[in-house]
Amino acid sequence: MENWFCGKECEQIYAGLQSLLGKPLIVGPNNLTWTLEKFNNSESSAAGSSLNDLLAEKYSKLSVALSVMHECFDPLKNPFTGRDIIDDVIFNSRSELNRLNFQGFYSVLLEQNEELISVATIRVFGQKVAEVPLVGTRIQYRRLGMCRILMNELEKNLMHLGVERLVLPAVPTVLETWTKSFGFAQMSNFDRSQFLDCAFLDFQETVLCQKFLTRIPSPQSGVTRETERKAQDVFTLRYRNEFDKSSSASEVDQAEEIERSRMDEQVLECVFTLPTS
Repeated sequence: MENWFCGKECEQIYAGLQSLLGKPLIVGPNNLTWTLEKFNNSESSAAGSSLNDLLAEKYSKLSVALSVMHECFDPLKNPFTGRDIIDDVIFNSRSELNRLNFQGFYSVLLEQNEELISVATIRVFGQKVAEVPLVGTRIQYRRLGMCRILMNELEKNLMHLGVERLVLPAVPTVLETWTKSFGFAQMSNFDRSQFLDCAFLDFQETVLCQKFLTRIPSPQSGVTRETERKAQDVFTLRYRNEFDKSSSASEVDQAEEIERSRMDEQVLECVFTLPTS
């Protein structure tokens, strides 16, 4: 998408992604932020400018993101190049071969007081679909709902950009968590046939899942603003309960729901390792 656009919608999505780059968004209490980042090798050619300092800072932050992924995943070696696939994805390794070209990937960083907590990788194929092949959370922050916070904000931003569908590869041991707790569904052969031109980063012994995203209407509508306000109130209340360790839940059902959510996060963040062969 950096060098050509499939149409006006693609151009608008690309512009929207660029507008999000490097701008932390507050997503919860205690200075919890969500940031979209991307490593651009072409920036390194601007030697002698202040851009080099920014590039070095970005490289350092993405290197930490890579270490978080390595905490969560077994080594993923590319059978054609022998290189680490996760490294290639985060640092946008480029290739003339479509399936080996990772230049379109972005990294999503969830941080608290500038400490990296969770990481996801995303690639957008225009308006019709985006993929999230890798999601990981640092060991000490698991079972706190961090993966859900990261995914909620990601989906919200994709909806604002007009992306219609989100796909990810799920290993069988966590397939039920993705489908029942995160709203994904297994893709049929027909579903997959609609994306033959999209070189998804898929893995052996995984099940490709999808989630349809409902586009958030223009904020000109008063009803839309009210709907979004109510949704945000629910979102804020839910995660305030998760983060506020000093307060006890006043409703039994609420406590049980939070515990179920944490158990789902434990399954995703402790078991979600991909096969290496």
